[in-house]
Amino acid sequence: MHKLNLETFDAVTLDFDQPYVATGPITAVIESARYNSADNCIDFVCLTPVVAGTLAKYPYFWPAALPATTTWPPQSDIENGWAGAGGVGSGASGALPIGDTSTIGNGSPVFVGGQNVIFGPNTDWGDRRPTDVGFVAQSTILAGDYSGSNVTTKQSLDLTVDYATPMGKFQDPAVPPVVTVDLRKTQIVDNSVTPPKVAYLSSIIKGVTSDNKLAISRFALVADDTKPDGQPLSDVLKNAEDYLAIRTDVSIWDKDDGEHEFDFKYDEDSDVFGAGTAFLQD
Repeated sequence: MHKLNLETFDAVTLDFDQPYVATGPITAVIESARYNSADNCIDFVCLTPVVAGTLAKYPYFWPAALPATTTWPPQSDIENGWAGAGGVGSGASGALPIGDTSTIGNGSPVFVGGQNVIFGPNTDWGDRRPTDVGFVAQSTILAGDYSGSNVTTKQSLDLTVDYATPMGKFQDPAVPPVVTVDLRKTQIVDNSVTPPKVAYLSSIIKGVTSDNKLAISRFALVADDTKPDGQPLSDVLKNAEDYLAIRTDVSIWDKDDGEHEFDFKYDEDSDVFGAGTAFLQD
């Protein structure tokens, strides 16, 4: 048996004097080969490209060489009802879990969309144009052609510069930088207490005068260890029409006797102020 010239799936030409299979030579495919010991012969079963009841080669059995205009199935098969079934689900109606087929017309293709898979009629007809005539295979991408290369001169990098840190504006060392302080936004923090206390420069400085000078506020506080909350300068000083004046109700501090009221009196004859107690003396 290992000397057998014909084996399963071999193509063999059947050419008989009588049209047992077809009118003329026909190529068939061997499906099985069995040894018949009674007759000392081999029985072959062949698949022939001939439709039952005919004696001519069926052109769609091997359709690779058909004209590019040939379509499948042939009109005769469609008219005889040999072109296949109506398609899976083509006769179904209602709310189907795989989709609605009511709007798919005759001959329409199958639509595939995830959960909405819809089977239209004639979906088992197969390839509409089965020929290989005019077929052009897609060009293949050779190794090394997946991307282009651009050869350039290697750049010389200055590694002394820290590229990760943005460079600030150039400052001429001969020109000192200008520092701007906002009186009403600049906070002064006192961390000697808990929680820390916060004050603003505007509590001491009134603002900027017309001739661009800082003016101390009359309400700025003067504090010491005995008066940590401070006392305002307005208790002593007052702005007169032309000069900064001392109030008449202020006290004088004596290092031995402490605080005493200072008595001011106005002398109408000399048009000046003086100590009130001085007018009581000769």
